[in-house]
Amino acid sequence: MSNSQHNKPRLKLAAPPTEEDKRRAREELERCPHCKVSADDAITHGHAPNCPSYVPDAAETILNDVAAFLERFVVFQSPAQRDAVGLWVAHTHFLESCSTTPRLSVRSPEKESGKTRLAVVTRQVAD
Repeated sequence: MSNSQHNKPRLKLAAPPTEEDKRRAREELERCPHCKVSADDAITHGHAPNCPSYVPDAAETILNDVAAFLERFVVFQSPAQRDAVGLWVAHTHFLESCSTTPRLSVRSPEKESGKTRLAVVTRQVAD
């Protein structure tokens, strides 16, 4: 044999996949390609909200509609404020089934900051 034949790289055979490798490959195939949620989690908990396969439930749709309505008339400083008011509005529709209820406290150090506007708008959707 010549030197050139001895210097050829030999093919290395890969080790057979372990059970762990097979399990990981199965899990990866069973995950949503968009949000990487496993098939089991997608059934029990749903897809991530930014996933194209995500379907909001009825309560989330209603809360989003209430938040959109509130934002048409009131400027909130943060989404958390908007969500708190939206949840408070939803709570007013279930007062009979609650033993206690929170008060919605709206305060501002400045005059004409929208406190009365918020009260008027929430009256339209609160029960």
